[in-house]
Amino acid sequence: MRIQVHGYVLLFSALMFTAITPIAYVLGNGINPIALMLLVSLAGTLISFALSFARGTLHHVKTYFTTRNGAFAILSFGILAYTLLSLIFSYVTHYVNADLVAVVYRSWPLMLILMAPVLMRERMTKYDGLGVIIGFSSLAVTLVGGTAISIPEQYLPFVLLLLLGAFFDAFVSGVSKKYNYELTSSIFAYNAVSFAIFLPLALLTGSLNFSGFGANTALGVVLLGAVQNVLLTFLFVASFRRVRTSIASNVFIVSPFFTMLLSALFLSTPIEPYYLVVAFGVAFGILIQHMQPRAANRVTKRRNLAIFDVTGTFLDNPNPEISRCITGDGRAFAIRISKSSFDEQLHSQIFKSRYCLVFTNDAPHQDARGEEMRLIGGAMALKKGEAALIGMGDPDELEAAFDEFLRAQPGAVKQESAFQA
Repeated sequence: MRIQVHGYVLLFSALMFTAITPIAYVLGNGINPIALMLLVSLAGTLISFALSFARGTLHHVKTYFTTRNGAFAILSFGILAYTLLSLIFSYVTHYVNADLVAVVYRSWPLMLILMAPVLMRERMTKYDGLGVIIGFSSLAVTLVGGTAISIPEQYLPFVLLLLLGAFFDAFVSGVSKKYNYELTSSIFAYNAVSFAIFLPLALLTGSLNFSGFGANTALGVVLLGAVQNVLLTFLFVASFRRVRTSIASNVFIVSPFFTMLLSALFLSTPIEPYYLVVAFGVAFGILIQHMQPRAANRVTKRRNLAIFDVTGTFLDNPNPEISRCITGDGRAFAIRISKSSFDEQLHSQIFKSRYCLVFTNDAPHQDARGEEMRLIGGAMALKKGEAALIGMGDPDELEAAFDEFLRAQPGAVKQESAFQA
């Protein structure tokens, strides 16, 4: 249980930090948004550089900008999340309370559901669809004017900006889940991209005016640079690697409520009725999403395959062979088999010919940890007499290898209905 306990500690820390982020933007309102984000990106770059240097991971950065997938992943995150989303937050918090920022922006997990089939090739189920409908219906209700729970008309442009920011975050979250790279060096690259954009932008717009810089602004810069631009990304991604995604994602349910509490305590801001309507609606939508039964989640090209994407289980594994197989767009997939159906000498060549690694949870890779195997068994809800056949490598090659294995071993896999997931 050590991996999971560590994951819960990281998750609780992430919850605390994500709740104070909107408040940190309010603290930084003493200077204009571009100047604030220039300082934040500079602080984030210096902190993440020191972290990556201390861990000896800076050499990974070259790979990110010399490969197509790496450049796409890093630039997407650096531009959309670390630059545009941060600028939206900085601008919007000049005019609306941190509470409204928190409740509207936290709709991004619901947006990610809509992107998942195309971006990550994950199934969208009836639970996902119902969750999206409920979550966004609560927001739609508050946008209708003339009611006791209506968002004031003057705030509507800022709500649209926050929804755009939520879309950016959903997109880059999908990209970061699709492409796997070393974490500390990735965070440094994100911050470096953001600073490289904000510096000329500040010069061109004449935003290098820090006359309103005071203690609150300094605190906001420190919190945003260290917490938002470094710690939050590290904590969320690291916790997702140790705790089931369904549990980790529930952090976004309670985060806006913590923001409301902290904002009321430290900024003396009232809790408006429409904050609660949106927050409860989005929370309920995400809860509905996670009520679905455990089942295969990969949209495959072959209808006879029911594949579980278990990549996140191995992202923290130090073995170079495992790391090589799941870096970039590489994946770790698993299918159900009967325990006696896989013969390593007979069947491993099917995967090796496609440069894929293969093993089972009963006879795992020598460096696959017991906790990793237990997490996979729990995620797949394996029954007595069943095992997980785990393959790592290029996703298309893995699908082909699993398909060939099935054809060679009729009935070896207990397949689910194509849309059960």
